[in-house]
Amino acid sequence: MPVAQEPKHPTLRAVYWREEILGVVLWLRGEGLDESLEPDALRSFLGIDPEKAAAQLDRLAAQGYLQRRPDGRYVLSRYGEEEGQRLVEGDRAVPPPTSGACGPDCWCSSSPMEALRCDAG
Repeated sequence: MPVAQEPKHPTLRAVYWREEILGVVLWLRGEGLDESLEPDALRSFLGIDPEKAAAQLDRLAAQGYLQRRPDGRYVLSRYGEEEGQRLVEGDRAVPPPTSGACGPDCWCSSSPMEALRCDAG
């Protein structure tokens, strides 16, 4: 599975991955599939390689969104639950990406920071 086009600006990229990963955790739990996840699971759902996934999960744990269990899997913290509820209600800080070449739905159209890094400009 190819990785979705992520924002080029590091701040937007961090928010993007936070929202995508928390969304996967919530979806897995909501479907009754699992309460926790490991980095390799994100390859299946988001197309992210396990090393990058592990770094993102560790970052989210350090920020208090997730808790790392002794078995190496991650679960939502209370703070992650609150953020997840915001996402479920449709309140995303970063709009989902579009595929293909730069156009009206490109990241650069949604952020001046991103426009500075856009390949089209």
